[in-house]
Amino acid sequence: MRADILSSRAGRVLVLGTTGAVGVIAIAWTATLVTIISPHGLGVDFQQYLAHTTQWQETGQFYLPHQLAGPTTIDNGD
Repeated sequence: MRADILSSRAGRVLVLGTTGAVGVIAIAWTATLVTIISPHGLGVDFQQYLAHTTQWQETGQFYLPHQLAGPTTIDNGD
C-alpha cells in the first residue's frame, strides 16, 4: 500500500503536506505551552509546596495567618 501512495506525485504531495501540517501544529502547540509556562517557571508547584513545608517546620503553623482569621478567599500561594 505504501509503495502505491508514494509512487504518484499526488500521493507524495499528500504525505508531505500532511507531515508539514502536523509539524506546524506541533510547533504552535509547543509555543503555546512555553508562553503559559514561562512566566511561572518550571516546578512552580514544587517550589510552593517546599515553601509551605519549610514555613510549617519553622513556625508549627500549617495554615497562613490570613487563612485562620476567618472567612477567606483562596489566593495564589494558599
